[in-house]
Amino acid sequence: SFVISYLNGLTPTYVTAQYIYDAMKQGRGEEIRRAELLLIDDLGTEPITHKDYGNETMPLVELFFARYKDQQPVVITSNKDMTQIEQDYGKRLGDRLAEMCEVINLGNAKSFRK
Repeated sequence: SFVISYLNGLTPTYVTAQYIYDAMKQGRGEEIRRAELLLIDDLGTEPITHKDYGNETMPLVELFFARYKDQQPVVITSNKDMTQIEQDYGKRLGDRLAEMCEVINLGNAKSFRK
């Protein structure tokens, strides 16, 4: 398929959403932002916002917007559907993800965590 051939040869970087949140709030997000192929696990398990000296930021939203602008590929896993993601992160991000991503809904697939 097109997706497989496009991603072939890119070096993947696997991180959890919580790791990205922690790294970005500590100013260590540049390496993640520049990853050739970013694989994000468990989107929606991290805090959505971060307060920094009175300024409220959304670290993962900022990361997605930067990758969108640079047309860098992202693979995301989440227990949330697109409606929930849009409610949590905003319509603007929901629109970007709908454009950037192919949504694969596993429906009632058995969880490995149980």
